[in-house]
Amino acid sequence: MGWIAFRQSRLDEAAAHLQAAIQLDPQRAAAHCLLAQVWTAQGKPAVAEWQACANTADRTIPEENTWYTQAQSALQRRGS
Repeated sequence: MGWIAFRQSRLDEAAAHLQAAIQLDPQRAAAHCLLAQVWTAQGKPAVAEWQACANTADRTIPEENTWYTQAQSALQRRGS
């Protein structure tokens, strides 16, 4: 639901869904990666979520490897 809300630019709703998903499963890379994207789109600090995205992504899964790469790029842009 978080992804759908994000794609429809309902960013506050997306963030709420993604935060709930993280509470249920803190190791869920997708939720961290998408929440980082939402917060970035909102202009909110997202370094911690980008870091969580990078730390939890399973790089053997193509989609998560893509998110890992996005996280690394975001962290490098922010000097982290």
